[in-house]
Amino acid sequence: MMKKTSPHMRTDLTSGPVRRHLIVMSLPMMVGLFFTMGFNLVDTYFVAQLGTAQLAAMSFTFPVVMLILSASIGLGAGTSSVLSRAIGKGDQEEVRSLTLNALAISAVFSIFLTVLGLLTIEPLFHLLGAEDHLLPLIRQYITPYYFAIFLVIGSMVTGSAMRAAGNTTLQSRIMIWTSLFNACLDPFLIFHHWIIPGLGIEITGLGMELEGAAIATVLARAIHFFACTYYLMFHFDMLSIRKLSLTQLRASSKEIMRIAVPATGTNMVIPIAGGVLVALIAQYGEAAVAGFGVASRIEAITLIIFYALSSVIGPFVGQNLGANKTDRITSSLHAIALFCILIGLANAIFLYILSPYITPLFSDQYEIQNIAILYLAIVPISYMGHGIVMSVNATFNAIAKPLPGVIISMLRTVILQLPLAYMGGQVWGISGIFAGTAVANLISGLLAYYWGLKASRRLRPNLS
Repeated sequence: MMKKTSPHMRTDLTSGPVRRHLIVMSLPMMVGLFFTMGFNLVDTYFVAQLGTAQLAAMSFTFPVVMLILSASIGLGAGTSSVLSRAIGKGDQEEVRSLTLNALAISAVFSIFLTVLGLLTIEPLFHLLGAEDHLLPLIRQYITPYYFAIFLVIGSMVTGSAMRAAGNTTLQSRIMIWTSLFNACLDPFLIFHHWIIPGLGIEITGLGMELEGAAIATVLARAIHFFACTYYLMFHFDMLSIRKLSLTQLRASSKEIMRIAVPATGTNMVIPIAGGVLVALIAQYGEAAVAGFGVASRIEAITLIIFYALSSVIGPFVGQNLGANKTDRITSSLHAIALFCILIGLANAIFLYILSPYITPLFSDQYEIQNIAILYLAIVPISYMGHGIVMSVNATFNAIAKPLPGVIISMLRTVILQLPLAYMGGQVWGISGIFAGTAVANLISGLLAYYWGLKASRRLRPNLS
């Protein structure tokens, strides 16, 4: 007799009020993401105490780190899409097969990214505009991260598997505890306080503080990955090595990669464009890059609610698609669009008023503060569009049609953001770069909403 998943571990998303499901799933994710993003702010805070050069060095790594995270989000989206549909159909054997194969794909992809990253540190960061004196610092931070890419991607995939089952509460708890662990470890590894000795040797007269920051992050990712894996195996009954054959692995690989490859491409476009944006900002000096880094960290915190929504809409849509309840998919898009508009406006007002009081917490240099404040006065008005794009892209992945998401992301970044940012920079300087980003978010959000609605309505005749 097949072992069944514990009743308290799974949530049926195919019945009950649509908005209630979205809210109940989003709230734990918001809390978990708040702590996860919070430890990024903690990293930034401690590194900022080391000096402008260290903060700028870490800021140069943001696009690369986001590139890796985006690849993991893509694999997670593919995993969530196929798993939630299998759960909606009630096929537990397929669920086990897909979960294990997703981890195998993650391992192979991680090896590729690790080798590629280690071989391209110097040319890549020169391309992003980093000066020679920053390269030793950049290498300190990014090298441990490259060696632990599987933990980053594996954490995202296992977390996506848990969300596919409709359970976000447990994952949120894991995120909270690992984030607290990271925050507590940071000062010891960065400043070599207490009983933890300094790491490594001196490089060009500089300590290994940034390496310590990266190692703290890696250890937190490791705890998250192993905790999620444990629960998937022993509580959700979604992972079992003994149940799989090579034939099943090939079949499930094809199904996952059909969604994961375009979804990964969609998410990787964003940090690539972010790297170009950093290069544009680098023309205005090291302090401008550092200020942009501070603003990006603050921005990530305020976007948590949109990340939470986009992370739960996929499982909701997938389960309802598997159960042939497509009217609920259309209703979810209406609810999310309204929510993004209201929360987006609230975020913009909040950051406009409070950014002059928040940014000094990360740097006491006025030039860095002014750049961060300028960014947070312009770009947040467009967060509503950014949020809609994220949720609609997740919807396309869940219905196994990821190509529109690729197109929307390309439109937002390559076709709109970069040209508008470049032209804005030529006319209005760095404020024009930020304004170009805001306009791109708003236009792409409007397009994504109407495209998503049209696609959801077309599901009805296809499944009748």
